[in-house]
Amino acid sequence: RLHGLVHVRAVLEDDGSLREHPKSKRSRRAVPIPPHLIERVRELAAVAGPGPVFRRPDGARLDYDMFRTVWDHAVADARTCAHGAGCRDTSHHLPDYTPHTMRHTYASWLVQAGVDLYEVQRLLGHESYLTTQRYAHLKPDAHDLVRGVLRNLRARSAHGAPNTGPGERSQDAT
Repeated sequence: RLHGLVHVRAVLEDDGSLREHPKSKRSRRAVPIPPHLIERVRELAAVAGPGPVFRRPDGARLDYDMFRTVWDHAVADARTCAHGAGCRDTSHHLPDYTPHTMRHTYASWLVQAGVDLYEVQRLLGHESYLTTQRYAHLKPDAHDLVRGVLRNLRARSAHGAPNTGPGERSQDAT
Protein backbone atom coordinates (compact mmCIF):
# COMPACT_ATOMS: atom_id res chain seq x y z
CA ARG A 1 0.00 0.00 0.00
CA LEU A 2 2.81 2.39 0.74
CA HIS A 3 4.97 1.48 -2.24
CA GLY A 4 2.48 1.63 -5.10
CA LEU A 5 1.95 -2.12 -5.25
CA VAL A 6 -1.16 -4.27 -5.18
CA HIS A 7 -0.43 -7.60 -3.50
CA VAL A 8 -2.35 -10.43 -5.14
CA ARG A 9 -2.77 -13.06 -2.45
CA ALA A 10 -6.10 -14.75 -3.12
CA VAL A 11 -8.99 -14.88 -5.55
CA LEU A 12 -12.67 -14.78 -4.81
CA GLU A 13 -14.40 -17.49 -6.83
CA ASP A 14 -17.81 -17.16 -8.51
CA ASP A 15 -19.32 -19.29 -5.74
CA GLY A 16 -18.04 -16.95 -3.01
CA SER A 17 -15.19 -19.18 -1.82
CA LEU A 18 -11.73 -17.77 -1.38
CA ARG A 19 -8.93 -19.53 -3.25
CA GLU A 20 -5.54 -19.04 -1.57
CA HIS A 21 -3.59 -18.99 -4.82
CA PRO A 22 -4.98 -16.72 -7.55
CA LYS A 23 -3.98 -18.90 -10.52
CA SER A 24 -1.18 -21.08 -9.22
CA LYS A 25 1.23 -21.08 -6.31
CA ARG A 26 3.49 -18.83 -8.35
CA SER A 27 0.83 -16.20 -8.84
CA ARG A 28 0.99 -14.68 -5.36
CA ARG A 29 2.69 -11.50 -6.41
CA ALA A 30 3.00 -7.74 -6.12
CA VAL A 31 1.82 -5.72 -9.12
CA PRO A 32 2.74 -2.05 -9.50
CA ILE A 33 -0.09 0.43 -9.95
CA PRO A 34 0.20 3.64 -11.97
CA PRO A 35 1.46 6.68 -10.05
CA HIS A 36 -1.77 8.60 -10.71
CA LEU A 37 -3.74 5.97 -8.74
CA ILE A 38 -1.43 5.59 -5.74
CA GLU A 39 -2.99 8.38 -3.69
CA ARG A 40 -6.52 7.08 -4.33
CA VAL A 41 -5.51 3.57 -3.24
CA ARG A 42 -3.89 5.03 -0.11
CA GLU A 43 -7.17 6.78 0.69
CA LEU A 44 -9.08 3.52 0.24
CA ALA A 45 -6.55 1.68 2.40
CA ALA A 46 -6.92 4.24 5.19
CA VAL A 47 -10.67 3.71 5.23
CA ALA A 48 -10.46 -0.08 4.82
CA GLY A 49 -7.90 -0.65 7.56
CA PRO A 50 -6.12 -4.03 7.66
CA GLY A 51 -7.09 -6.58 5.04
CA PRO A 52 -8.37 -6.15 1.51
CA VAL A 53 -8.57 -2.59 0.19
CA PHE A 54 -11.46 -3.17 -2.19
CA ARG A 55 -14.63 -3.97 -0.23
CA ARG A 56 -18.39 -3.67 -0.39
CA PRO A 57 -19.91 -0.32 0.60
CA ASP A 58 -20.88 -1.82 3.99
CA GLY A 59 -17.23 -2.81 4.62
CA ALA A 60 -17.77 -6.53 4.05
CA ARG A 61 -15.55 -8.59 1.80
CA LEU A 62 -16.23 -7.86 -1.86
CA ASP A 63 -18.04 -10.80 -3.42
CA TYR A 64 -17.88 -11.73 -7.09
CA ASP A 65 -21.37 -10.44 -7.94
CA MET A 66 -20.68 -7.07 -6.31
CA PHE A 67 -17.32 -6.84 -8.08
CA ARG A 68 -18.93 -7.51 -11.46
CA THR A 69 -21.71 -5.02 -10.71
CA VAL A 70 -19.18 -2.29 -9.87
CA TRP A 71 -16.98 -3.30 -12.82
CA ASP A 72 -19.84 -3.37 -15.31
CA HIS A 73 -21.14 0.02 -14.15
CA ALA A 74 -17.64 1.54 -14.44
CA VAL A 75 -17.25 0.16 -17.97
CA ALA A 76 -20.74 1.40 -18.90
CA ASP A 77 -19.86 4.87 -17.58
CA ALA A 78 -16.61 4.83 -19.55
CA ARG A 79 -18.52 3.78 -22.66
CA THR A 80 -20.82 6.79 -22.44
CA CYS A 81 -20.25 9.04 -25.38
CA ALA A 82 -18.70 12.44 -24.74
CA HIS A 83 -21.39 13.85 -27.03
CA GLY A 84 -24.08 12.96 -24.49
CA ALA A 85 -25.89 9.92 -23.13
CA GLY A 86 -28.36 9.92 -26.03
CA CYS A 87 -25.69 9.49 -28.71
CA ARG A 88 -26.39 6.46 -30.86
CA ASP A 89 -23.14 6.52 -32.86
CA THR A 90 -21.45 3.31 -31.71
CA SER A 91 -18.09 4.51 -33.02
CA HIS A 92 -18.10 6.96 -30.09
CA HIS A 93 -18.41 4.16 -27.52
CA LEU A 94 -15.83 1.83 -26.00
CA PRO A 95 -16.29 -1.93 -26.45
CA ASP A 96 -17.44 -4.05 -23.53
CA TYR A 97 -14.31 -4.92 -21.54
CA THR A 98 -14.08 -7.85 -19.15
CA PRO A 99 -11.43 -8.12 -16.42
CA HIS A 100 -9.85 -10.92 -18.49
CA THR A 101 -9.65 -8.66 -21.56
CA MET A 102 -8.02 -5.95 -19.46
CA ARG A 103 -5.45 -8.47 -18.16
CA HIS A 104 -4.45 -9.24 -21.76
CA THR A 105 -4.39 -5.53 -22.58
CA TYR A 106 -2.06 -4.92 -19.62
CA ALA A 107 0.31 -7.64 -20.82
CA SER A 108 0.21 -6.35 -24.39
CA TRP A 109 1.00 -2.78 -23.36
CA LEU A 110 3.93 -3.92 -21.23
CA VAL A 111 5.41 -6.01 -24.04
CA GLN A 112 4.92 -3.23 -26.60
CA ALA A 113 6.70 -0.83 -24.26
CA GLY A 114 9.70 -3.18 -24.11
CA VAL A 115 9.16 -4.83 -20.73
CA ASP A 116 11.02 -8.15 -20.62
CA LEU A 117 8.77 -11.19 -21.10
CA TYR A 118 10.07 -12.75 -17.88
CA GLU A 119 8.96 -9.64 -15.98
CA VAL A 120 5.53 -9.81 -17.65
CA GLN A 121 5.36 -13.49 -16.67
CA ARG A 122 6.10 -12.58 -13.05
CA LEU A 123 3.55 -9.76 -12.99
CA LEU A 124 0.79 -11.92 -14.46
CA GLY A 125 1.67 -14.94 -12.33
CA HIS A 126 2.00 -17.29 -15.28
CA GLU A 127 3.31 -20.69 -14.25
CA SER A 128 4.87 -21.28 -17.65
CA TYR A 129 6.94 -18.92 -19.76
CA LEU A 130 5.15 -20.40 -22.79
CA THR A 131 1.92 -18.75 -21.67
CA THR A 132 3.60 -15.34 -21.62
CA GLN A 133 5.40 -16.08 -24.89
CA ARG A 134 2.06 -15.54 -26.70
CA TYR A 135 2.68 -11.81 -26.35
CA ALA A 136 6.19 -11.89 -27.86
CA HIS A 137 4.98 -10.99 -31.35
CA LEU A 138 3.86 -7.61 -29.99
CA LYS A 139 7.38 -6.55 -29.06
CA PRO A 140 8.33 -3.98 -31.72
CA ASP A 141 12.05 -4.80 -31.64
CA ALA A 142 11.58 -8.56 -31.29
CA HIS A 143 13.89 -9.37 -34.20
CA ASP A 144 16.29 -6.42 -34.08
CA LEU A 145 19.12 -8.46 -32.53
CA VAL A 146 18.83 -11.14 -35.21
CA ARG A 147 18.67 -8.52 -37.97
CA GLY A 148 21.79 -6.84 -36.55
CA VAL A 149 23.72 -10.12 -36.44
CA LEU A 150 22.71 -10.91 -40.03
CA ARG A 151 23.66 -7.39 -41.17
CA ASN A 152 27.08 -7.71 -39.47
CA LEU A 153 27.68 -11.14 -41.00
CA ARG A 154 26.91 -9.80 -44.45
CA ALA A 155 29.15 -6.75 -43.91
CA ARG A 156 32.01 -8.96 -42.74
CA SER A 157 31.52 -11.26 -45.71
CA ALA A 158 31.53 -8.29 -48.12
CA HIS A 159 34.88 -7.15 -46.69
CA GLY A 160 36.45 -10.58 -47.07
CA ALA A 161 36.31 -11.52 -43.39
CA PRO A 162 35.69 -15.22 -42.88
CA ASN A 163 32.21 -16.20 -41.72
CA THR A 164 32.38 -18.14 -38.52
CA GLY A 165 29.54 -19.77 -36.69
CA PRO A 166 28.44 -18.80 -33.19
CA GLY A 167 31.11 -19.62 -30.65
CA GLU A 168 33.73 -20.23 -33.36
CA ARG A 169 36.71 -17.98 -33.95
CA SER A 170 38.42 -17.46 -37.23
CA GLN A 171 42.14 -18.12 -37.24
CA ASP A 172 42.91 -14.46 -37.86
CA ALA A 173 40.85 -13.47 -34.80
CA THR A 174 43.23 -15.18 -32.38
